[in-house]
Amino acid sequence: MRRFLSLPGGFKLPLPGRKHDNTATTTLPLPTRLLLGLQQCQPCVQPGQHVLKYQRLADADSEYGVALHAPTSGRIIAIQPQAQALPGTPLANTLVLEADGRDEALPLHAGDPTLLTPLSLALQLQDMGVAGTHGPLLPLDWAMQTHALSLLIINAVEDEPCLTATSSLLEQQADKLVAAIAMLEQVLQPGRIVLAISHTGSAESMQAAASQHGWHISTINAPYPAADETTLTRLLASPAEAAHCLCLPADAVVAAGAAILHGQPCISRFVTLDGKLDRAGSVQAPLGTPLSHLLNFAGASADCAITHGGGLRGYALPADQADAMGLHWHSQCLQARTPDIAGQQQDCIRCGDCLRICPSKLQAQELYWHCQQNNMEEANAWGLQDCTLCGLCDAVCPSQLPLLETFRHTALHYQNTQQQQQQADLARQRHRFRQFRLERDKQEKAQRLAARAAEQAAKREQAATAAQPESKASPAAADKQAAIAAAMARAAERNSQHLGKQSTGAADNTQADARAAAIAASRQAAIDAAMARAAARKSAQDAAKAARAADTQDSLAATSDDKQALIQAAMQRAAAQKAAQPTAAPASMDADKKALIEAAMQRAAAQKATQPTAAPAGMDADKKALIEAAMQRAAAQKAAQADKAASTGQPEKPENT
Repeated sequence: MRRFLSLPGGFKLPLPGRKHDNTATTTLPLPTRLLLGLQQCQPCVQPGQHVLKYQRLADADSEYGVALHAPTSGRIIAIQPQAQALPGTPLANTLVLEADGRDEALPLHAGDPTLLTPLSLALQLQDMGVAGTHGPLLPLDWAMQTHALSLLIINAVEDEPCLTATSSLLEQQADKLVAAIAMLEQVLQPGRIVLAISHTGSAESMQAAASQHGWHISTINAPYPAADETTLTRLLASPAEAAHCLCLPADAVVAAGAAILHGQPCISRFVTLDGKLDRAGSVQAPLGTPLSHLLNFAGASADCAITHGGGLRGYALPADQADAMGLHWHSQCLQARTPDIAGQQQDCIRCGDCLRICPSKLQAQELYWHCQQNNMEEANAWGLQDCTLCGLCDAVCPSQLPLLETFRHTALHYQNTQQQQQQADLARQRHRFRQFRLERDKQEKAQRLAARAAEQAAKREQAATAAQPESKASPAAADKQAAIAAAMARAAERNSQHLGKQSTGAADNTQADARAAAIAASRQAAIDAAMARAAARKSAQDAAKAARAADTQDSLAATSDDKQALIQAAMQRAAAQKAAQPTAAPASMDADKKALIEAAMQRAAAQKATQPTAAPAGMDADKKALIEAAMQRAAAQKAAQADKAASTGQPEKPENT
């Protein structure tokens, strides 16, 4: 066992004046309502829904949040903004659970640590609602690293006044802490494990277990704030181990063991009740318990002032809102005090007390001035991120400046700004990656289309090359062409021989054609005689029709003499009127018109006279030649028939006319 006694700066605080009664085993009455703050998580239930104990109510929405589970069975009656037990009492969404008193729970399923990796362990603890000092117990960015863990520190030190919750945990649940540390050792496989405790006598309960597992126990007697993570790392880790060191609070380690080994989500925590109370001490209370319910259970007066936290880091909460604020994981202590009369704040006198007592060696007066001006760049330059918010500067300031409150508010504002900036950067990266992905897909599509077009062009070129005749380079193709030419020559020779035979046959048939022409001539003579008889009959009929028409006209002329006389009289009157009109221009016009008409009529008569005589003459000559040829063929046929009859001795058959 090692003892550490010195630290730069700090303040040696006296021990508590009296020993708190052990109230951890006392059954805390279940409140009628639980107020569960939704810090960096999104609800997964709806108002009016009935839930069971251990049922998940909200999921973490970022790497800094943890899930939320129901501490008891009941009904969700509202999800609304309410004040939180945090510095400045900000408003945040709160899930209001109305307990039904039956405490019906879901069945629990234990896990197997041998199947877990550091990353899967961190994710499972986040889903189980196990939180550490700054978000999940195991930071996700640390769990994703591949470096081996050199040192694991279990922080069980309590050196701030009024805090006894961790001491009560070591006294009552030492076996659970040992099992949880063994589970972490099995999964994380650290090079060394150190259990840091205070000097209050808690070492005896852990000494046997530590020696059995080979762990180291270190008693911290250094001045306040020796329990801070950075302070313990500087005290317990060597320079080689400091780069890969992990410091975990003891109460969160116990909750992690219950979550992994028994499957129980984190739904409660140890809380120290101190101040003007009838039953001061530590009690295990469900998360979401109204602060007024805890103070009433401990016997606080109605007009007391409420301080959330220890004697130096604590901050005041409005007493009238105690019913609307619920207990959360970082609620380690509640104090009921007499309302203090606020002192008069004065200007800084630059005494330097804050510089001498600061364990981080910061100039609190310069840092305070830049925080007041909201100059984050200068505040960070003066060490805002190195401030542990121990509250010593605020305790020793003679001007009663609100140093701790200012530093806490500025640090929270800067943290929120950084988280928003990270979310904006992630959104910007997602947008840029989306644009890059769209452009990449567009280029890949264009490349695929170009490759397909080139492939099709190559196929078309290959097909065209294959379709070209190969006779230019193939001797076999030349032989084939020669054979085709020889076959064509033979076919032409056969055609010429056939034509010669046809001409010889035509000469033999000349005589037969002459006989046929003679026969046709005799037939044509008969036809001409018949046509002459028909023409005579038609002329007789036309003469009879003309005689009848003449008789009809005579009768009509006799019956219409009066009408003709009237017509002639009208014509004479019209002629007289026309003669009375001017005759100079019309006479000349009529003479010209009459001359033009007569010339046109003469041209038409001349054309008519030339056409009938030319065309019919040509036609008659052709027809006459045809008739003579036919008559000659008919005579030749008739002579041939006579010769045949004479040779056979049969009489010649008369020709039908």
